[in-house]
Amino acid sequence: DLHRRRHSFPTRRSSDLSTSHDFKFRPERGFIMKGRKTPTKIKKLQGTLNVTRANPDEVEFKTLDGIPNPPDDITGKARDQWFISCEQLLAVGLLREVDLPQLIMYCRNYQIQEDCAAKIAVDGLTTIITNKGGGSYSVPSPYFKMMNEAGAVISRIAARFGFDPVSSSNVSAPKQHKEKDPMEAAA
Repeated sequence: DLHRRRHSFPTRRSSDLSTSHDFKFRPERGFIMKGRKTPTKIKKLQGTLNVTRANPDEVEFKTLDGIPNPPDDITGKARDQWFISCEQLLAVGLLREVDLPQLIMYCRNYQIQEDCAAKIAVDGLTTIITNKGGGSYSVPSPYFKMMNEAGAVISRIAARFGFDPVSSSNVSAPKQHKEKDPMEAAA
């Protein structure tokens, strides 16, 4: 008994672990950082909404009824991407005015990536640099780095909107009812 009092440490229960605000415990993976909370509307589309766990005070932003015009600086393929993205978000009811700055950033980076790819197609992946002594050496094109950075931004934003294959598999559009063909009904 004396040994137990001297050498006992408070034990942590699983309920203690679940109240942590920075980490959550997964038996198969250990402690992991908590990610972003998934909005209720996306949970409904995924079919994973548990009404008892839904936040009744969650802020709901107004969804747009139509596709807004892109900013004037978004041109070419990026402008086409604007309309494609807006059309897809509008179809599932996720096109919101508060998300337009993210969508603008997505399209601008798409345009940067396209411009850099065109420049690399003309100049190549490397650039020749001549130093003061007259020697020259080859370095990777600065456009390659810019293209990769724009691609990373595109990937992050695409995942938030469900544009990439992994994210889109988690979001499904509401089922649309097809009208039955009168000839099929008669058969």
